[in-house]
Amino acid sequence: MSIEKARLAILSELMSFPMIRSKDWIVSPDLRDDLMCGDLVAMSSAPVSKWYLSWLKEIEIKDGYTYYTLESIEDGELCRWSNISLTAYDRERVAQRPDWKWMDKQFEFYNRWMKTCSRNDDGRLRGGSYPIFNDDGSVELTLHIRILYDDDTKYIKIFPNWKKLTIKQMGEFYIESSSKFEEKLAA
Repeated sequence: MSIEKARLAILSELMSFPMIRSKDWIVSPDLRDDLMCGDLVAMSSAPVSKWYLSWLKEIEIKDGYTYYTLESIEDGELCRWSNISLTAYDRERVAQRPDWKWMDKQFEFYNRWMKTCSRNDDGRLRGGSYPIFNDDGSVELTLHIRILYDDDTKYIKIFPNWKKLTIKQMGEFYIESSSKFEEKLAA
């Protein structure tokens, strides 16, 4: 499983802006109580390792100690840690970046989707938000009406298997959505 592009996306955004006074990081007197599985966390009071920035997968309290299972953004490897400090990144900002959890193959899919939108662009629609990759292997694609039409219509389609979805099928969805919008304009 390759997650190189997701790692680069995270580091690019986090390190592109100065982190003045913990900007965008959750800071509280007892952060342990505020941590949630799924948080993007930075370690401190810990040895240098590839878990410097990780996804928090599990929290276990046993015999008075807190154990954290972390998934490194470097390669997705898991490690169990204790006797460390963690700082969580702003959850709202993480939610705005679903690509931070993508595998490289999902980035490749996204690039094919954007290329398909570009090839079929008739000036009415624009490739919408990022694809939504569901746990069951399906993917949700969205097309938006261009702003100049002053319309908030979206065309959404869920395909059962993103790994088997072809450029032809994506193109057909784009053309079908454009036709629906043309019918809407004519009405």
